[in-house]
Amino acid sequence: MSGVDTTTVAQVAIIVADVDAKAKAWSEFLGVEPTKVLVTGPLETTGTEYKGEKTPARLKVVVFEFGGFELELMQPIDGPSVWRDFLEEHGDGLHHLGFVATGIDGAIESIEAQGMPLVQRAEYKTAYDTGRNAYFASEDKLGAMIELNELL
Repeated sequence: MSGVDTTTVAQVAIIVADVDAKAKAWSEFLGVEPTKVLVTGPLETTGTEYKGEKTPARLKVVVFEFGGFELELMQPIDGPSVWRDFLEEHGDGLHHLGFVATGIDGAIESIEAQGMPLVQRAEYKTAYDTGRNAYFASEDKLGAMIELNELL
């Protein structure tokens, strides 16, 4: 698929109701501390869109890095989002597999052409990196949500 490295899963993300408690549990299990802890920016800086509409959706995120792979714990804070939907429908659980994208707009078109519509997208700038992401309604076709992440 054009613009997406489908040979490597770069991230597995888990939605949780209490990210601090789950981060502590994962730290104890893994024997390491998180690599990153952050809160995503507000709508004014992210431009987050959910189902084609602007949304104030935000997250508290804890990341454990293992070489080129990340385990991401995500706690929804605000607004309608794919994250809040998941938490309300399923509780804590595996949310998505993340892939690296280059030229994310073309990759979005390619995935949508396969029958998996874009449901959420945003831009971000943190103390760690800057990029864009996109989430797709891929659960029916693939059994899991897919996220593309393009670092800028």
